[in-house]
Amino acid sequence: MSKLTILFLAFLCLACQEKQADSVVDNSQDQQKTNNNEVVVNTTVVEDKIFNKQILANGIIEARHRSEMRFRQTDNIQKIYAKNGDIVQKGQLIAQLDQTNIINLLDQAERELASASTRLLEEKANYGIHKKPDSLIEPHILTVIKNRSGFNEAEARVANKKIMLEQTEIRAPFYGRVANLNTKEGNFISSADIFCTLISHQELDVIFHVLESELTYLFLHQKVKLYPFGQPQKKYQGKIIEINPLVEENGLIRIKAKILNPSLNLYDGMNMKIQIEEEVKEVISIPKEALVLRSNREVVFSLEDGKSKWNYVKLVDENTTNYAITEGVKLGDTIIISNNMNLAHDAQVKANFVPPVQDSIN
Repeated sequence: MSKLTILFLAFLCLACQEKQADSVVDNSQDQQKTNNNEVVVNTTVVEDKIFNKQILANGIIEARHRSEMRFRQTDNIQKIYAKNGDIVQKGQLIAQLDQTNIINLLDQAERELASASTRLLEEKANYGIHKKPDSLIEPHILTVIKNRSGFNEAEARVANKKIMLEQTEIRAPFYGRVANLNTKEGNFISSADIFCTLISHQELDVIFHVLESELTYLFLHQKVKLYPFGQPQKKYQGKIIEINPLVEENGLIRIKAKILNPSLNLYDGMNMKIQIEEEVKEVISIPKEALVLRSNREVVFSLEDGKSKWNYVKLVDENTTNYAITEGVKLGDTIIISNNMNLAHDAQVKANFVPPVQDSIN
């Protein structure tokens, strides 16, 4: 086969490919039009449905009860009974210092109290009241003989050593979860050192801020939806329990919401997404796909007798799915929700009806 023949065949193949490509382009350009140059659009009917004002914010989880646990004595740690993440009951023993010295001091104090009790009986005998119970002895006489025998002083020393013994232990002040426990058994610890942190994981709040302009949509006990940043598939419920009556320097207002269904997957300090919805009255809700911008004005195309009609609308609010308008279209109108970016007034259209969907922001 000659070179001329090969070049001719290559040119022929290239021409066929270009023709096929042009055909594909023509088909894609015409796929939204019928043979009569009608634009194919989707339409829906404007219905009387709820428009939910949506407020979005970011917040941080804060435990309602959070306590930094310290020993009130200084010594070596003898035993640790919990670890980070453990759930402990109120009053449960978490850790204990070496009690040897204090137990010895307590034993000595109890022996001294026993000796003082014997001297007290002797003093009562001297007064002839050794057979009387303390409740029947005149108070001023009882005070004198207790002081003379050293009973009061010995009793106070025993009470003091028992308190010191209790201070070698850390017990949970409430039902919660252990965190920040970073020391080990045998380590020396002082009363100034934090041994661990106890967090009430069942009572969690979320702290977040909203704009001053959004405050009108918020109220106490209002329900909110909560989504952890690291667990977007998880959804929690909350309610507003506190609105701080002070606008901060940056124009924000501090809000606190209680988490109604906390779980062990939520930690103190965790970031949360907050979503608040409140119904807005006296507006018409339309899908976002229906609105386009023309000459920096909001426009919605309606359908009348097979033609598109240009309507200026007044936009007052929006959420993730819908716009709220007060002028331009009315309930019962059929509006165009696709292929409207380059649509003209009085353009011939072929409509495919799409049933309205209830405004939802779940």
